[in-house]
Amino acid sequence: MANNFQTEVRRDQGFGVIGEIRLDSPHRANSAYLNSPDAANNVIGRFFTYTDATATNVEAGDPGAAGQVPAGFLVAPKTYALQGTAAGTLEPSLQLPNNTQVELLVEGDIIVEVTTASEVGHAVYYSEADGTLVTDAPGAGVPAGTQPCYAEVIRYQAATAAQPGLALIHVDKFPPIA
Repeated sequence: MANNFQTEVRRDQGFGVIGEIRLDSPHRANSAYLNSPDAANNVIGRFFTYTDATATNVEAGDPGAAGQVPAGFLVAPKTYALQGTAAGTLEPSLQLPNNTQVELLVEGDIIVEVTTASEVGHAVYYSEADGTLVTDAPGAGVPAGTQPCYAEVIRYQAATAAQPGLALIHVDKFPPIA
């Protein structure tokens, strides 16, 4: 019989769920349909851009053409039906299939996963390849293969150099859709 009891107590617990709106600050979101070339990149908390001029379809990052119109951060993880993984239909996952109608945050405070160490005040950038988020000190320049997320900065962080992880970011100064 497998041991199903907790055997380890971790000191550094996560402070929220990726994609959740965290603070009571004003927030705005747009609606669109996922349409990424690789559906594996349709992950809650990542950055998305519009794939067409009608602003109805989005893809993770900016893989098709540089300079696509930004759509926002995929949020609201508890509003989507559980899709599961290859291991089973009830396995937890933050990945959504294409053609799912989603909410994309353009203003507010949300919890995201960052793939680099971060500190309070760092600017946030998204990977053009898959929409994952990286951070860097303000004024350090845009990291290669990324685009800025329109003046979002880390307001609280739980990531360190040893273990990147969750961060609370403030999304603001988002350009309007023409």
